[in-house]
Amino acid sequence: MTQGQHSSARRGGAFWATDLAKLVRDTGARDGGLSDDEAAQRLRRDGPNQVGEVRRYRAVRLLVKQFTSPIILILTGATVLSMIVGDVTDGVIILLIIAASGLLGFWQERSAGRAVEALQARVRVQTDVRRAGRVVSIPTMQVVVGDLVVLHAGDVVPADCRVAESRGMQVDQAALTGEPFPVEKKPDPVPADTPLAGRTSALYMGTHVVSGEGTGVVVQTGGETEFAAVSARASGKQAPTSFERGLTSYGLLLIRVMVVLVVTIFVVNIVLHRPIVESLLFSLALAVGLTPQMLPAIVSASLAVGARRMARHRVIVKRLNAIEDFGAMTVLLTDKTGTITTGVVQLDTTLDVDGQNGDEVRRLAQLNAGLQRGFGNPTDQAIMAEAPQPDQRLRLGEVPYDFKRKRLSVLVDEAGTTTLVTKGALHSVLEVCATRANQGRDCSAGART
Repeated sequence: MTQGQHSSARRGGAFWATDLAKLVRDTGARDGGLSDDEAAQRLRRDGPNQVGEVRRYRAVRLLVKQFTSPIILILTGATVLSMIVGDVTDGVIILLIIAASGLLGFWQERSAGRAVEALQARVRVQTDVRRAGRVVSIPTMQVVVGDLVVLHAGDVVPADCRVAESRGMQVDQAALTGEPFPVEKKPDPVPADTPLAGRTSALYMGTHVVSGEGTGVVVQTGGETEFAAVSARASGKQAPTSFERGLTSYGLLLIRVMVVLVVTIFVVNIVLHRPIVESLLFSLALAVGLTPQMLPAIVSASLAVGARRMARHRVIVKRLNAIEDFGAMTVLLTDKTGTITTGVVQLDTTLDVDGQNGDEVRRLAQLNAGLQRGFGNPTDQAIMAEAPQPDQRLRLGEVPYDFKRKRLSVLVDEAGTTTLVTKGALHSVLEVCATRANQGRDCSAGART
């Protein structure tokens, strides 16, 4: 099933293709927003706006998981048999070793899970919505179908919404599509079979506004959202690591060897007319001797040491068995940046129109970036990273960035000299330039804003 089919199968249908007026009627939205009573009723009906719920008995399942490997099962089975036939002391010691190794793994993974939950709990996301004719800030979990969400640059989209108004709003959808470039959003509907990346009339939970502002009508919340569908597919049963596969293969090999040896030796003893009970005890003793009793404890202790070392570097290890795979890695390939890198833009150099280092270009860029009052982008932050903040009294005015001009201009007064400093898309800036500054001479007269 495709992403589009996943979305249309849920309550909102292909809301990106529906007429906006009809969608507003269907969701019960109004210009002034829902009343507090209506919102409370819908919250009780649909539940909180969150993806997934805390699973019950998660700790029990995690504890049981520590004792399901073939090695553990072999040791437990052989030990129980040896205790049945009288070797109680050694059997109890082996069972204690097995329990200690399992509890060590459980404690480490449980602690890591709680650390992640604690980090998530520290992030309290608020959302601006229209309620009863006024804009209020509420916890994202309380957003309901029919709410009018007010979005500005930097806001996270709290639910799946239909764009109602857009003033140059661009949204980063990398969380769902993997594409790093933002998409401009408009209220106009698009065909129902449009892929998710091209649905310019839809806003999705988990994406965020890069620039501009607008409003959206909430259509789907919580488990009905596209983000929930992606999360469900991504959070399915985890594939075993190569280390787990290796341990499983080793355990199955031990089982085959033990079965062959135990059966062979038992048959040989019977053929040689040895007592049946003594032959059985000898075969069981051989089975217990072949099992590596200390292997689970050694593995758990070694992986726990690795987890503690990684914790010193502020890395949380949720699955102990992943450490061995991480340590065995020789080459890591990725097609995205910002995930394992710092994700920070740095200014390397500034060049003039002739490709030479230009201090004047740097100075003008710092004036533009430091005096603008819009939403600063990563490039502006990189320009101002090591530069002093310019005096705001130099600023005479500003023409903000928009997606038609694709330029931002700041008018500056320096000692009686008025200068318009403009930045933007290369082709947009060049098409309004009449002349250029060459070898330090200012030849920029005639340029438009």
